[in-house]
Amino acid sequence: MDDNIPLDGVFHGYDELDNERIDLDFCWVSLEDLKKGTKVYPLELIPYILESGKEIVHFVSKQIGGDSQ
Repeated sequence: MDDNIPLDGVFHGYDELDNERIDLDFCWVSLEDLKKGTKVYPLELIPYILESGKEIVHFVSKQIGGDSQ
């Protein structure tokens, strides 16, 4: 909606699934918090964020109803 993404606090967005709008809330999470166990979704992405590798990784996740496929 807005190109101004705050560095702290929540910012809003949306996605569409089966022609239904899903409102989403986003916020920044520090790497230190992530290392301490803060969960971000998709959970499978956390190890890629914390890796120190410099290579580009293509990551695809399809989650419906809480299940990862």
